[in-house]
Amino acid sequence: MNRGKAQVLFKYTPGAVFQDQGPWCIVTHFELSNEKRSYTGLLMALENYINQWHKPDHGTLFPNPTERPDKFDIGTVTKVHYELFPLVMRCSRCGEMHWYNTPRNLREHNPEGRCRNKSCGGNLTQYPYAYVHENGDIQPLIAPKSPNDDYSKLFMKDTGRFLSSYWYYGPTKTTIGKNGLGVRTTRGESPQSIGSHKIMRGVRLDQGEVYFCHNISVVDIDLEAIKLREEHEHFGALQLGAFLKVPSFESAKYGDMFSISDSKTDDKRAAEDQLSKALSKVQDLPPELLLALQNYKQVHSVENNAAKRVVEEVNQITGGWFSNDLVKQDKALIEMNYCQYEVPRAKSLDHLISEAGSTNQFVVQNQLVEARNIAHELGLKDLIVHEEFPVILAAIGYTRAKKNPGEAILRPFPANPAASLKHKIPIPIAKNKNEAVMFSLEAKRILAWLYVNDIFSKPDSKVSEIEASAYLYRYLQLYSEDAYSLADQDISDATNVAGLLVFQLLHTMTHMLIQAGKKHIGLDTDSLSEYIFPSTCSAAIYVAKHHEFSLGALVATFRHDLSRWLKATREVTSSCLYDPVCSSGSGACHACTYLKFACKHFNRGLSRILLTGGHFKPVDRNIYGYLSAEVNRVKESI
Repeated sequence: MNRGKAQVLFKYTPGAVFQDQGPWCIVTHFELSNEKRSYTGLLMALENYINQWHKPDHGTLFPNPTERPDKFDIGTVTKVHYELFPLVMRCSRCGEMHWYNTPRNLREHNPEGRCRNKSCGGNLTQYPYAYVHENGDIQPLIAPKSPNDDYSKLFMKDTGRFLSSYWYYGPTKTTIGKNGLGVRTTRGESPQSIGSHKIMRGVRLDQGEVYFCHNISVVDIDLEAIKLREEHEHFGALQLGAFLKVPSFESAKYGDMFSISDSKTDDKRAAEDQLSKALSKVQDLPPELLLALQNYKQVHSVENNAAKRVVEEVNQITGGWFSNDLVKQDKALIEMNYCQYEVPRAKSLDHLISEAGSTNQFVVQNQLVEARNIAHELGLKDLIVHEEFPVILAAIGYTRAKKNPGEAILRPFPANPAASLKHKIPIPIAKNKNEAVMFSLEAKRILAWLYVNDIFSKPDSKVSEIEASAYLYRYLQLYSEDAYSLADQDISDATNVAGLLVFQLLHTMTHMLIQAGKKHIGLDTDSLSEYIFPSTCSAAIYVAKHHEFSLGALVATFRHDLSRWLKATREVTSSCLYDPVCSSGSGACHACTYLKFACKHFNRGLSRILLTGGHFKPVDRNIYGYLSAEVNRVKESI
């Protein structure tokens, strides 16, 4: 069978049971392409994800991805191997049960798949039932024995439900067993169970709890290439300068600032002086080559001066409290800068406004200006639309019966049995470039929101947006906190309450934009996903349909219908189908805020109250919402 790469990652990973216009089968393993690049960013995201599943009573089945990258086999799927499952069957004519140990046993003893009763000769079909366990086990039905201590003349009364179906002996119509289809305990060779629950549960194979494949998405950045930039002595200041958008920063020269030639040692300066002297003495060089060399030296001199100005301005704004090591550990900051300045075919809202004006498209320009004003009212800034947002989708493991941490065990996929790969955990990936929209929360509004809610102190003097961003970056400490642990923290136990609340605010705003977008973008919420950059208070919403093409719905909405999308965001934030129950509770539910599949934080830490205001149960008091008039008033005074 031929399947798309992304389709395989969702439905045909090892352990998955499927039926495609034929018998039920189970995937045993797959083969991956030999990827020669390292996936440092993916391994870091994998470590963050599996840490959520680490429990003292059962630990984790994964080695540490960043410490043992050699234990993982990463690549795109080239071939899927599967076999028949289950092997407890019935005759399509007489209904008698047949049972085989293995697919090989079936091939050897009944290659045609016919009833053992020669006078019948009906085809064998599978019973669509199995046993699953929270530890990841799946086992076929127990094949019962007849009163004659064999497997003949046995039938199932199939009601369509596991609990009410039962076995019986044909000649006497006697029910076999006391528990219908029976129960089954784990074999003991798989990971230990959750708590003391040892019984496997019976399910129909077409039910969702048979198999949950777990996937993560990461921005496709080769962090090994980033490491070359980290050699620059001002790496931290230049990254912060790009994030803060200091006055001398030029987005078009973002990558050039990290050239090692811009960070000159004495040896490099001496070498350049020797090159200059040599050039001045050369008489036989063609004029065009001599001019090119002189221009190259002059361009790099200008870039060096530009980088120096950025460093000076960052040091002046921050007072030099940051370090290169601090910024190097902030993966989110590096990813956000990359997506803003180095991903091709990305345009900011301001650029589109200017572009529309320069081409005399004044109606379009007015619409975009209106959208910018509404974004400002929502506390949003730096809106950017991408046509080629680089995303890696990776399947990392599976669970059965339950899909959330604490309720099941996350199992890695079984390894390829090939000798060179049998000790490696396979991680299949799909790489695509999809449409996306990026945005950031206004730093001054965040400061005002924290201040009016008695969480953060007010700055001693009035600050600019750049200074507010630097202030938050320093004191929220989201660069040292993992977004996943933040999403699961209890406010009362959080050491960094401000950081936790800002993350939850950003997370909620992202969900509300997605919920509002389903009407205006023309895509349902399952087709959109989120990627959060916590330390920069930024996020991206991207098309999660991992196809090789894009219909352009998100880009078209951003260019022509952004104002209505943003207005709808305010509307969906203010009400829910289940209000007042929802707003008087957590302020988040499946009808207004939750995403079924696209939230890698499992819909935790969400609350519309953070945006609209009201009684916020985690702190047990009323709070002002991020969108409230009081926050806007205080923002103007900061």
